[in-house]
Amino acid sequence: MLEAMMLEDTAKRKLTLFKLLTTFSSKEHSINFFESKLDYSYSRVVYLLELIQQDLTKMTGTKTEILQTNGVRYKQDISYDRYYQYLITQSIPYQLLVSILFYPNDNLTEFCEKNYHSRTTVVRKSKLLSSYFKQFNIKMNASKLNLYGDERVIRITLYTLIWLASQGTNLPISNLHSC
Repeated sequence: MLEAMMLEDTAKRKLTLFKLLTTFSSKEHSINFFESKLDYSYSRVVYLLELIQQDLTKMTGTKTEILQTNGVRYKQDISYDRYYQYLITQSIPYQLLVSILFYPNDNLTEFCEKNYHSRTTVVRKSKLLSSYFKQFNIKMNASKLNLYGDERVIRITLYTLIWLASQGTNLPISNLHSC
């Protein structure tokens, strides 16, 4: 549920490939090996591996090399769960949830400026989140970044989604007191 709502297709593909990397991390494999396991094109596998390398480099602060001259090898520095959490917390729907909770005075324009996204992209990528809220009779006003409905249900829903996605890590704690 969370993955479908929060991650776009490229992130889902990265996660699928990363799961294989962690499963087969004991030795080097060719790109063709991953291509056949995933039914992705050769160029897509290379592209996804490059994106994963960039993500892991950001996460660890040190350059990660998965693509080797004679194949693909991942020494398991980051677990699947940690990478999953990273991808979720980098998604626009998750960033919207955090903004709604921790920056209640921000509107869509301010959110877009802070996170370097266009309004159209944010609205498009938050549709599944908005649909999810509707199940609980919560209405999301995207332009004002407000939620309307039973406050108890809103609190429980926000808490659940943010906890499932982040497990309480990497939240803007300094702003908790000002809310």
